[in-house]
Amino acid sequence: MVYDSNIGRAQRSIDIDDDFALEAGLTAARSFRLDDKSGLVVRAGAQVRQQFRFQDLNRFSLEAGVNYRIQPVVGFTNPWIELALDVARLEHRDSRIRDGWISNAGIGVGKYFTDRIRATAGWNYEVRNAEQGRVFDWRHNTLNLATDYRFTENSTLYVKASRIYGDQVSTVGFPYSASGNYGDVAKAVAPDTALEDNTEHRAYRIDAITNVFEIGMNYAVKGDLALDSSLQHYYSSADGGNTYNATGARAGLLYRF
Repeated sequence: MVYDSNIGRAQRSIDIDDDFALEAGLTAARSFRLDDKSGLVVRAGAQVRQQFRFQDLNRFSLEAGVNYRIQPVVGFTNPWIELALDVARLEHRDSRIRDGWISNAGIGVGKYFTDRIRATAGWNYEVRNAEQGRVFDWRHNTLNLATDYRFTENSTLYVKASRIYGDQVSTVGFPYSASGNYGDVAKAVAPDTALEDNTEHRAYRIDAITNVFEIGMNYAVKGDLALDSSLQHYYSSADGGNTYNATGARAGLLYRF
C-alpha cells in the first residue's frame, strides 16, 4: 500500500491531489562471485501499480540491472565500493506522456561499523526518455546518504536522505495565469489528462533541487518474510521561485524465496 499527498507535485493548494495505490512486484536475482574481493548481482523484475483515484496512472513496469561490488581490503568492517546500472520500461493505463524508458547509473560506498550499524553513500545519474512529448524527458543527478540500525534480532530502523539536482515535473490546473512563474522557466509543457479531475491540467518540466527524507522500519517475521513500512517527505525548490512539497507513506509485505 502506497500513499502520496501530492501525486502531481503541484505548487498551488487548489491543484494538489492525493491518492492511494496498491503495488505488487516480483524480482529475481542471481549473484556471481568473481574472486575473494568482488562479485556481481544480476537481477530482473516486474511491478504492477493500481491507483485508487487517478486510474489513468495505473502502471506496469519491467526492470533489469546489474551491480558490481568490490571490497579492496577484505574484512567485516572494511568499506566496499559498488557500481550499479539499471534500465526500466514504464507503461501506464492512459498517460502516454509518462510511458517510456528510465536508465540509471551510479556509484556508492558502504561500511559496517558494527554488526548492527551500516551506512552507505552514493551518487547516481538518471535519464528518462518519454515515448510521447518532452515533458517527462528528464535528467537527474542524485546524492544519497543512508544508514540502518538493527536494534533487535528481527527489527531494523533505516534512515535515508537524498538531494536531487535536475528536472522536476509538476502539474497545474486552470486558470494557468494564476499559477506562478512556471510559464517563463518551463522547459516543456503538455496536457496532462491523467490528473484531470473536472479541471483541465498541464504538466511542465522545470529545473529544481529536490530534497527527500525517508525513515522506515523492517521487521523480519521469519527468515523469508518481512514487514516493511516507511514515511517520506519531499521538498523541491525550482526555477522561478516555484516550490513543491509532498509526503508519502508505504507499508508492505516482503517475501524471499
